[in-house]
Amino acid sequence: MYNSTALRYGWQFEMNNGLEAVHTLTIFIDIFCTIPVHFWVITILTFKPNVLRRDIRLSYLADQVTVILYGLVMCIFLKPFPIFPCPGLYCPGIICQLEIDQRLISFSFIITCCSVVPFFCYLMIR
Repeated sequence: MYNSTALRYGWQFEMNNGLEAVHTLTIFIDIFCTIPVHFWVITILTFKPNVLRRDIRLSYLADQVTVILYGLVMCIFLKPFPIFPCPGLYCPGIICQLEIDQRLISFSFIITCCSVVPFFCYLMIR
């Protein structure tokens, strides 16, 4: 969304100051959580197969992979930011700045948000 005059008053100030700080912080948090924590859990689950039952271990591995992908897509590729009180998202990420159809961007956002849920629910049920 390049035409920011249609947005509410003060959006330029909020976008230039607050939004950049929030996205920079979330990128650093995602990088520092993805690299040591998630990969540490993945290495424990792959190199010590006797720790958990096979089905729980596989679903936990799938859950960790989807959490890593969620962090990468939401914090680096999309970077969605809700525009209140309008029902929309401001998307300054890499994918949003390419000339891609809005439906594909919305589809990637929905798939990213919904991919973590089934594995987590399976782990909670087991």
